[in-house]
Amino acid sequence: MTRALIIGCFLTATLAFGQDYTPFLTSGAVWNEVCYEPAGEPSSPSHYLHGYQLAIGSDTLVDEQIYRRVTYRRTWYQAKQYVVENMETVVHLTAYNYEEAPILIGGLREDTLARRVYFINLSAGDWTYELQVNAPAGEEILLYDFSLEVGETIDFPDQTTTVTSVFNTPLPDGSVRPTYQFAGSDRLWIEGVGGSLGLLDPLRGDFLESGCVLRCFFEQGDLLASFTQLSFAVPPLTDACDALLSNLVPPARPAVLELWPNPFGEALTVRFDGPAGELRVFNALGQPVGTWPLTTGTQMISLEGQAPGWYFYQLRQQGQVVQRGQLLRVSGDQ
Repeated sequence: MTRALIIGCFLTATLAFGQDYTPFLTSGAVWNEVCYEPAGEPSSPSHYLHGYQLAIGSDTLVDEQIYRRVTYRRTWYQAKQYVVENMETVVHLTAYNYEEAPILIGGLREDTLARRVYFINLSAGDWTYELQVNAPAGEEILLYDFSLEVGETIDFPDQTTTVTSVFNTPLPDGSVRPTYQFAGSDRLWIEGVGGSLGLLDPLRGDFLESGCVLRCFFEQGDLLASFTQLSFAVPPLTDACDALLSNLVPPARPAVLELWPNPFGEALTVRFDGPAGELRVFNALGQPVGTWPLTTGTQMISLEGQAPGWYFYQLRQQGQVVQRGQLLRVSGDQ
């Protein structure tokens, strides 16, 4: 699995230790990200693409600690379906922009002496974003540690891994940034920029079939970094970093999803009203335990054999998460 970093020049394999630290929280920083999800059979090239934009805002005070606001908004959506019609493969394209105002999702603070960046989740509600693990609301977590050296370990949502190399990357503005690689992972960290999986890179796992990429990073309007590939299964992205789609299509009408009882024993009743979608259920570790297609009506689903405990569900339509929730499985029928 390879991601290409397009920055106007090649990576310089020079150790980065000893040089001045580049602050992470620069005003005017914008991350344009793209998330990919396959559609249809595993061998099909059909897929969904979701565009997101995160940005650094003004200061905010939380528990007597100053953070820089982090805002988020969806920017565009694209679906490509490859179907066989009259013995020929035809591509059906659905694409539209979102016209949404940015919403506050969290805050960042930086310890420049320790070279560490922290994130606090300030969103009490649900915000649609492709993370494998979400930070607990109101709690601060370590997001980046740019003091790491080769051989030291770091915890990601899906694994504990080791720093395998640290080298210098020259950027178009003339600066040279330490860049980190990790064992068993396709991600890169660039000092002052973040991760190749996006601003909240450490909250994402490395995906084989789906995943996200930092399409481009801007600082005061200047492009400093761009990644063009999401994974080995996805062709390189060719759209301009800051380009949005031109055809505006309103999203489908809101869907209604109800699940009961909750807590539940072995089975759940599911009532759904809206355009066709699918229900996905995950255990507390984020591992999928089942996927069910949804059409308007009521149906029963069984989680027989699953251990008691907390589960999480997603309602997805056209590859987009439109609703999330929690379920509690207890022993026996309720």
